[in-house]
Amino acid sequence: MIHRTIRVGAAMGAALALLFTGAGMASAAESSDIKRLAEIQQVEDVQALEAEMKEMAEAAGIPFDDFTSVALAEVERELADAQAEVSEATGVTTMGPGACTSRKMPSASQRGDHIWIPSLPVFGHSALYWSGTSIIEAPGVNKKSRQIHISDRSACKGAQVQHVKTSAGNRVSAVNRAKNSYVGKPYDTSFAVNKTNGSSKLNCSELVWRAYRQSASRLNLDSNGGKGVFPNNIKNHGKTSTYKTLT
Repeated sequence: MIHRTIRVGAAMGAALALLFTGAGMASAAESSDIKRLAEIQQVEDVQALEAEMKEMAEAAGIPFDDFTSVALAEVERELADAQAEVSEATGVTTMGPGACTSRKMPSASQRGDHIWIPSLPVFGHSALYWSGTSIIEAPGVNKKSRQIHISDRSACKGAQVQHVKTSAGNRVSAVNRAKNSYVGKPYDTSFAVNKTNGSSKLNCSELVWRAYRQSASRLNLDSNGGKGVFPNNIKNHGKTSTYKTLT
């Protein structure tokens, strides 16, 4: 991951400080925490990840070890939740590429709809519908965010197409934000801090989250309010509702 300049406002720093104080993180995180974060998120440059986390911890006024420990705890929790939901959606209990039974990518009824795809080995996948027949997504490691027709991409058994409960104008604003500001961006392997590490790189759920959060609606589609936003957080948000499931 390329090192980036991180700007965290005073309000965000105060909020994060309260989070860590409330969590009572007394024990220091060891270097193994960074290695584990890199392993789960498939980050190749561990030193770059460590440098980024140190800068963010310093900007937030939180000890680096505590910052890393809480980030790792969230990532491990989200990974376990993703594995459970993929198993429920697909009936496959062994996690890995084989968990995806390929299905034709479905159409959507409205612009700005969301699709959750139960693909592993990491956290599943999120994408945003630019139209009924095309999506905008951050497809994965070493690939750039793109707009693609549904005929040029497959989904998986158990995928869910969801309506985002906001006005039509807000949905259009979100997809315009995604197309005009996010298409062509490199992939961000760091889910752990993807809400606060800037938008120069994007992963799948970060793209969807930022499209709504940084457009007219200001809608926050992170269901649990953690430091990172993951595909399950968007799928399970009160403002998203499933109307189509691939069987």
